[in-house]
Amino acid sequence: MIVSVDAMREFRIQTSSFALEFGRTPGGQVSIITRSGTNAFHGTLFEYFRNNGLDANDWFANYHGLPKPAERQNDFGGVFGGPLLKDKTFFFSYEGLRLRLPITQETDVPDTASRSQPHSACVRARHVCSGGR
Repeated sequence: MIVSVDAMREFRIQTSSFALEFGRTPGGQVSIITRSGTNAFHGTLFEYFRNNGLDANDWFANYHGLPKPAERQNDFGGVFGGPLLKDKTFFFSYEGLRLRLPITQETDVPDTASRSQPHSACVRARHVCSGGR
């Protein structure tokens, strides 16, 4: 589960020698405590935006002279809390993520001469495409 940074009250990372309540598995334990609701309304808003303006082109796309594929990331939301029922039920936060990742794919495809030959032909041409989804 991913918790919004604004909704987090406390986090703890325990490594090596931690309490028995976390089991016998070696490694680390991450504990996250979220904020609790109150009878007063309060909140914050945030927006994280990233695009390909300052990113470098993918090495394979650059090598084949292809343009830099588009990348867009919008991480937005807010922490807004308050009571639904006084002293009993509360509401809290929302976070949305819209992500468009660039894709550069290199695939081997047979050329026209190879496709007209019997299946044992091994001659192949290189095909590279670039785009986003």
